[in-house]
Amino acid sequence: MPTSHLTLTTIANAPLFADFWAARALIQKMRSLEQQKALHSLAWSLVPDQLQWLIITEDDALQPIILSLEIHAIRALKPIGHQGPVWQRPNPPRLLQPLEPPRTIARHILAAPYRSGLVDRPGDHPHWDSTWL
Repeated sequence: MPTSHLTLTTIANAPLFADFWAARALIQKMRSLEQQKALHSLAWSLVPDQLQWLIITEDDALQPIILSLEIHAIRALKPIGHQGPVWQRPNPPRLLQPLEPPRTIARHILAAPYRSGLVDRPGDHPHWDSTWL
């Protein structure tokens, strides 16, 4: 099964997941997809306007996963008044090359909140996880 780096960005880069509970609701859905064996999550980071996720899954499972996240994101954001689509048209997931170490990509993903200035230290952001930490 291939390892994919999935990046989903909110429409107009709106900070929709700045709301703690909306972010946690989406994270709960991400975890349920793993519990359902739809994927194996290696690392992810959810910032207010973007989700980056390193996953292992079947090639044909990516579109259903993205659709499931869209539906759940719409539901999660409804209580804070957002209606309609959440994500921009996603870039195709980037498949890791055989010699590309997943841990290097995971470090890049986990540093996203720090690089964007949301936190002073990479581990301070509340919405991330990695199998290696």
